[in-house]
Amino acid sequence: MKKNRRNYYRILHVQAEAPLEIIRASYRALMGPLRSHPDLGGEHQAAALINEAYAVLSDPVKRAAYDRTLSKAQQHGNPAPGGRTASAATPHTDPDQWRSTRSCPLCHQPFAPSPKGTNCTRCDAPLTPPPTSQGRELFGRRNGARVAKNHPVALTPGWKAPSLSAVLRDVSLSGARLLTTTPLPPLQVMRITDVHFDAVAIVVACRPNGAVYSLHARFLTLRPTQRTGGFVSARA
Repeated sequence: MKKNRRNYYRILHVQAEAPLEIIRASYRALMGPLRSHPDLGGEHQAAALINEAYAVLSDPVKRAAYDRTLSKAQQHGNPAPGGRTASAATPHTDPDQWRSTRSCPLCHQPFAPSPKGTNCTRCDAPLTPPPTSQGRELFGRRNGARVAKNHPVALTPGWKAPSLSAVLRDVSLSGARLLTTTPLPPLQVMRITDVHFDAVAIVVACRPNGAVYSLHARFLTLRPTQRTGGFVSARA
């Protein structure tokens, strides 16, 4: 079995105890709807790593041998397979209170009284509130017009948590809808990094959508990263 320092469970975005059906579904979603296959625009190196991970985890004998190597690594102080470090855990606080408590909504680092236009000094998350009303989103309803999108984004469910594969399907000034292979619970705080914007958002709803999950999120903070075209441009 070829050695690889990356965690196969994380590559396929599944837990270490995931059954074969979940592993297979995640693999198919990554190579299909989430467009990791080179024929769909994915990178060859990333696709090769996904195929390598699936070849091991879909084979009971190879998976058992791989799990033994992870167990040995864990005995030497490394994190459990597919798990998060303790620092990645999100405290049970109301994320909507981040401005009143003057703490970063992602990592909870205190900030100065006027955070507008700045980033967190610890996790670098944006600290600028969205320019629209902060009314609570219910069941995917959002203030403002949505613009359809269909490209990969970086999704990080908590500070220092492993990134997840996600595809941005639509975005507005108050929120976004994404497709991901990993379900996230309501009120989960996450960071969404796109070529046009950087945001901290909260999960409003997460519903099965075939082999993937449709994730509805409301922005807590939002910082456009491109001055031209607008981050909600239909051409993006």
